[in-house]
Amino acid sequence: PLEGGPARKLAEQKPPENTATVLYVGRIPHGFYEKEMEAKIVADTMHNYLLFEHLLQVYVIPPEQVHPRLWKGFNYRYKPLDTVEIERKRHGKGRTLEEHKKLVEKIQKQDKKRRLRIEVAGIDYGCPEIVSLLPLSICGFTFVFIKIE
Repeated sequence: PLEGGPARKLAEQKPPENTATVLYVGRIPHGFYEKEMEAKIVADTMHNYLLFEHLLQVYVIPPEQVHPRLWKGFNYRYKPLDTVEIERKRHGKGRTLEEHKKLVEKIQKQDKKRRLRIEVAGIDYGCPEIVSLLPLSICGFTFVFIKIE
């Protein structure tokens, strides 16, 4: 009381008998989640509960049976890869002389096939030839020259 008399004694609360914090809930359907559940009470109440034609299997797992890495990565949030940035780095990287020669050979091979298809189709078209010069790099941009006749 406020006058300074003897205070009322609170009833002693005994600590919970089971300190396990891991609760196995088997066959629970999607959407049935509870944030705050007292493990022992939930296990006793929900075990063999019939839900959507299935019996729930709920029991408390003792701490000595819980694997230490059970909750590793529990709050991991998936971050999708920034494919635009990855491709920008891959495309903008500097090339060695051998890589450039290989790239030009591939372009010339594709161009040769294209010319052949145009010729087989009966189209009279004079395609400009691709010249394999050393790359000219200005401000990070690489140029391949085309010879126009």
